[in-house]
Amino acid sequence: MLLAGLASFADWIGSNEKWFTFGNTEDCSDLVAWFEGRRIIAESALTAIGWTNRAPLLTEQTDFARAFPKCNPPRPLQEIVAKEAFAASKPCVLLVEAPMGEGKTEAALYAHLELQRKFAHRGMYIALPSKATGNAMFTRVLEFLGSFSKDRNLDLQLLHGSSQLNDDFQKIRLNQVWDDDDGGSIRAGDWFTNKKRGLLSEYGVGTVDQALLTILPVRHYFVRLW
Repeated sequence: MLLAGLASFADWIGSNEKWFTFGNTEDCSDLVAWFEGRRIIAESALTAIGWTNRAPLLTEQTDFARAFPKCNPPRPLQEIVAKEAFAASKPCVLLVEAPMGEGKTEAALYAHLELQRKFAHRGMYIALPSKATGNAMFTRVLEFLGSFSKDRNLDLQLLHGSSQLNDDFQKIRLNQVWDDDDGGSIRAGDWFTNKKRGLLSEYGVGTVDQALLTILPVRHYFVRLW
């Protein structure tokens, strides 16, 4: 399944005549040079779609209060999650259960920061039960990523059936949102907005069914799984 996902991804890029024009008989005279030329084009194509080297949002440990100044002092639940995330010695499943208003969202985002820093996770998808809750979370994640984008360009997708009606999503789809102080930006790249490719983006917010489709026998489910 993983090989099928990689093959589809590579085929979508490699079959685009905008980047890869057809070869000719002269190319056969020096296959090494032809291959190296295609390698350069491939790197340019990946850069064009926004598939760049993915690095953690943080490189050094940051306490909860510094990561979320609005939550200072942190709530007890948030302190416990931060402690557990810092103590983790390998990739893990962190299950948090608490009533509304206890700060679960910020706790989860902090866990992402710390676990990504330690284990180099490539991105994050936040799955919500409905489009309405997904839209609300998208706004919060957009603000969160804006605080840590600095001199980086990040991609963020909204994944549900009515994403085209969300003003915040349309704003970053049509224009990048820049951080004038730190030089970073957040966008929703056109290549990833295709419904089959959304989960390939570095960051995403949407409904839980988008994640469940990775293990259901639907078209291109192996791409989502990959």
